[in-house]
Amino acid sequence: MLLNLGLYRTIHCDNSSPYPYPSYSALPSEKLLTVQSAKNAVPQQKPNGLFYNTRRFFHYIALVFRYTKLALWRAAGGAAATLRFVFPRLEAEEIRSRLKIFRPLARISEAYLRIPFTHFRIGLTTILGFIPFVSGAIALTMSAYPLILASQLEGLPNDVLARMVFNAAVGAGVGMVPFVGGLLVTVWRPTLRNLRMLDKWVRTLEKQREAARKAQLVR
Repeated sequence: MLLNLGLYRTIHCDNSSPYPYPSYSALPSEKLLTVQSAKNAVPQQKPNGLFYNTRRFFHYIALVFRYTKLALWRAAGGAAATLRFVFPRLEAEEIRSRLKIFRPLARISEAYLRIPFTHFRIGLTTILGFIPFVSGAIALTMSAYPLILASQLEGLPNDVLARMVFNAAVGAGVGMVPFVGGLLVTVWRPTLRNLRMLDKWVRTLEKQREAARKAQLVR
C-alpha cells in the first residue's frame, strides 16, 4: 500500500508538496485556518492627516509643473527650428556689434534703477507692470530681438536656442499676471538672461574660429 501511495504521489501530485493531495501545498484544514486568519486581520488604514494631504498636493503640483515644462520645452524646440529656417545666417562679429546697440535698451527695460540700500534693480517693465498685460507685451517684444540674433548666429547649438525661446516664453507668461507681472518679469529678466547666453556663445564661437585659423596657419 505504501508503494501504491508513493506511486500515486509520483503520478498525480505535485512533487514539492509533502501531502498526498494533487496540486496543494497544504492540507485543507491548514488552508481553512489561513482563510480565517485573513478574515480576522485588521485592515490597514490609509494614511490621512494634514501632513499627508499637503505632501500629496505639492506632489501633484510638481507633476503639473514638470509636464508643463516638458511641453513648453518641446514647443520651444519647434520654434527654434522655425526661426533658423526663416532668418539668414550672420557671422559672430556682426552679432556682437548688434548686441552692443541693443544691450542699453535691455538694461532700461529690466535693470535700469537700483533700489536704495539693496542690490535689486528695476526697469521700465516693473513700473509699467501695474497695468494688466503691459509687462508681458514688453517682455515678449524685448526678448524677441535676441532670439532673432541667436537664430542668425552660425554654429549656435539648437538646444541653446530652444532654451532662449523657453526663457522668453516664461517671461511673457508671467508678465501677463495682473499687477505683479512687472515684478515677476524683473525677477526672471528674460531679455538680459538671453543676452548673457548669446554673448557667451558669441565669444566661444569666436575663440573656436580663431583657434581653427591658427591651426591652419601652422599647417
